[in-house]
Amino acid sequence: MGELTKMPNNNVTVKLIDLLMTQSNPDDKSKFGVFIVMEYLQSDLKKLMNSVPDVEITEDHILNISYNLFCALKFMHTANVLHRDLKPANILIDTNCNVKICDFGLSRTMPECCVGSGSGNSKRMRDSILKSKLNLISGEAAVKKAISTKLLSKKEDRVKKKRSLSNHVGSRWYRAPEISLVEKQYDFASDVWSIGCTIFELLKCSSVNN
Repeated sequence: MGELTKMPNNNVTVKLIDLLMTQSNPDDKSKFGVFIVMEYLQSDLKKLMNSVPDVEITEDHILNISYNLFCALKFMHTANVLHRDLKPANILIDTNCNVKICDFGLSRTMPECCVGSGSGNSKRMRDSILKSKLNLISGEAAVKKAISTKLLSKKEDRVKKKRSLSNHVGSRWYRAPEISLVEKQYDFASDVWSIGCTIFELLKCSSVNN
């Protein structure tokens, strides 16, 4: 693996180079194909992890990959895009440990009912608790208890809500608990969970774990 680099936020997803449309039967306009031409990277994280021990993954590699992954996640979520299928095979990587997220087939924009006021959005809930500086006063355990209490108090409201996003998306081993438990609403936190699972796998495959 080559020199480590950090990527700018606008260079963290694969670029769309061209879009080609073909029609096998000129007389039938309903039958046509669409081909997407995207940029090429040498490998993905799944192939990289499968190549261990022939390729050594060091702590510096993991730190750099993690940083670039979170930059990519921040870029997507700022644009209100939820990927919903993050896993090592969908994270491309080059010889300098630059990563780019690909395969947006299951991605969706978050509807207002999942992010606005009263939505029960988990990030809004966490932010409101952190703003109270409970973590500074009473510690991590108190924050977890506050989040749990708030979730339980809003349980009936969540049950009554209409489903806005499809359930059971993403690969099983990287699927967030709220999706596995068939919650009617989930949000950007589900992508963060998937990235966490991916980084854990990297750690298990690396020399850091030895």
